[in-house]
Order: sequence, then C-alpha cells, then structure tokens
Amino acid sequence: MQSQFGPRLVLALDKAVVFAILLGVHLALAGPAGAALESGVYLTVSNATVAERGDQVPNGSRVVPLSASLT
Repeated sequence: MQSQFGPRLVLALDKAVVFAILLGVHLALAGPAGAALESGVYLTVSNATVAERGDQVPNGSRVVPLSASLT
C-alpha cells in the first residue's frame, strides 16, 4: 500500500514541526527576561563595539568602540 502523503507534504510538516519547536524555545528563553533595574550607575562592558552604517560612513559600514555611562 502506497502512502497517501507526498514528499512535499511530509517536508512541509517537518518544517512546521521544526518551526513550532524553535518558536517554543524562543518564547521560553525570551519570556522571563524582564528584570527590574535598580537605581545607580550603569556602564557598558569593556571592549564593547557597535556596528555603524549609513551614507556618511566610510565603505558604508564600520565597527567602532562603544563606551557609555548611564545614571
């Protein structure tokens, strides 16, 4: 007896299952990330960088050091 499900349907179902698993993992890890901040001074980590892009940036993009202090 031959399967009623073609290879395209099986592949689509496989992709849907993988997507559902990845979405569940993402929601489980990203959900509780709402920690309250206490008052004080906050500094960027040492050697922090930021990617800068735009028309005025040489070669269209560059990575530059970032240092910030927030109170």
